Amino acid sequence: MGVDIVSWLDWVISEREDAAAKAQESEASVIMRRCVADRMIIDLHGYRAHSCPTYDCDGDLSEHARFYDHEVCPVVQQLANGYGWTAGQTPPIEGDRVT
Repeated sequence: MGVDIVSWLDWVISEREDAAAKAQESEASVIMRRCVADRMIIDLHGYRAHSCPTYDCDGDLSEHARFYDHEVCPVVQQLANGYGWTAGQTPPIEGDRVT
């Protein structure tokens, strides 16, 4: 999958935290709450053995898929998509900024 998606997310969230330090107080608290929540999601789903609910053949959310330590579950993939992750992502270059 190219770059390690969990490491990429850590980098992106760190960039957001740095941006929060320069933002107005009310905006900074919103950014920081989001960063904390996203890090908690990564702690639960990022490269840890766990199971997540999945849709069955009828479209009902009633099955569970197991993910092992070396696998990335769809929750992490969707979180990364929200931050701008694309397939074949290249490693960040020093000086890159997250928008």
